[in-house]
Amino acid sequence: MGKQQENIFFELISNRDFVDWHDKPNEERTVFWQKWIHNHPQHRKEFLKAQEFLTRLKFRERHMTQDESETLLSNILSEENKQKEKKGERGGLSFWGFKPWARVAAILVISLFSGYVWDALVPGPIPGDIGEPEAIEWITSHNGKGRKSKIILPDGTVAHLNYETVLAFPKAFKGSRREVKLTGEAFFEVMSDKSFPFVVMTEGVTLEVLGTSFNVRSRKFDMETDVSLVSGKLKVHFPSPMGNHKNIHYLTPGKEILVNRNSWEYEFKPFDVEKVAGWKEGVILLEDAGMKELIDLLERWYGVDIQVFGTPKSPWKINGRYQNEKLEDILIGLQFVYGIDYQINGKNVLIKIKD
Repeated sequence: MGKQQENIFFELISNRDFVDWHDKPNEERTVFWQKWIHNHPQHRKEFLKAQEFLTRLKFRERHMTQDESETLLSNILSEENKQKEKKGERGGLSFWGFKPWARVAAILVISLFSGYVWDALVPGPIPGDIGEPEAIEWITSHNGKGRKSKIILPDGTVAHLNYETVLAFPKAFKGSRREVKLTGEAFFEVMSDKSFPFVVMTEGVTLEVLGTSFNVRSRKFDMETDVSLVSGKLKVHFPSPMGNHKNIHYLTPGKEILVNRNSWEYEFKPFDVEKVAGWKEGVILLEDAGMKELIDLLERWYGVDIQVFGTPKSPWKINGRYQNEKLEDILIGLQFVYGIDYQINGKNVLIKIKD
């Protein structure tokens, strides 16, 4: 690092607001530091290194034993003295009588001026939390039509994925939060960790939780995001209609929020858990479903293409509960109620409506 870069890095890690934001991020602090990095793009590298340094320092404070801490500092001082001796300087300062905060300060100061120590503490590329692609390995799980799955995330969180759903998540969670990206529908059972928020990014809507179970449906084609909270507490934020600030809302169990992603208008309402999240148990609930609605659901649920010949004499109003039913069993029921004929050829289904 050059001298100016060193100064920026040091100013950041010694800035109480920056450290507080890193340890306990909130909306106001995030907006401030987003603006700061936007106005100082030349210092992005130092900004990201300061973030990563604080993360690693916090990790070391949390996981290192006293002996390991002593060894780390001893190695740092030894290397620093070696570099001083090469320059004809004398070492010999003793840090062992210092209080814990002084040892941390020593590590911070020495690491600023020792390339060897910096490489040891912060190896490899530094992932950016703001405005820069993360240098971490992402895993993507994709369900097509007719496929559902359950995934255990790196922190132990369980994610149930519905059909036509894509979930991207890191191979290992790093930084100040556990972030995943979703398109489609999923039910999350989040592993509680008050110091490590779990965040779902989905089509312009952000969900932040600590330990919660909830369902989120956010498909590209219907332009609505529905979030239903089963247990715990959930923070939901998304753009305002005017675009000058964010809507921030907290859900309580038994309530859901429906967000229109065209207008960013929203509404709250209670919900039935089985109707919203029963899909993960193989449950289909139908309430006055019309023919088009039913055909569309069956295609996506079973991963088939259905062709319908003919028009019903009167509108269909189908009510029923099906759990882990075969497609043919549902079609047999329709055959008795609406007098249809059907034929299943692999993934192709033909339905003929009798005159």
